[in-house]
Amino acid sequence: MNLTLETDRLLFKPLTRDDLEDIWPFLSDPSIPEFMAWEHHKTKQETIDFLGRVVNDINTDKAYHWGIYINKKTLCGLFSIIEVLRKHRSLIYDRGELAY
Repeated sequence: MNLTLETDRLLFKPLTRDDLEDIWPFLSDPSIPEFMAWEHHKTKQETIDFLGRVVNDINTDKAYHWGIYINKKTLCGLFSIIEVLRKHRSLIYDRGELAY
């Protein structure tokens, strides 16, 4: 399944381990998560571990995480669909929550 979306100016691309150098400056900046539920990353290993969880989430259909790139090269943000629930017993949900 192709999860990439491109426009003339923007690229929405699923995060992978290859995005370490792009995402590290954001996740290590203490001011960015100031009002969020997570702490800034103090080491690159924390970001590597985070990207590993992101890849696992996508592979197991638990969540999907995209990087938002301006002009297809500069990361400017992230958004996710989390808490993906396809079905529970005989009930079909096919739902998730938007996180940004």
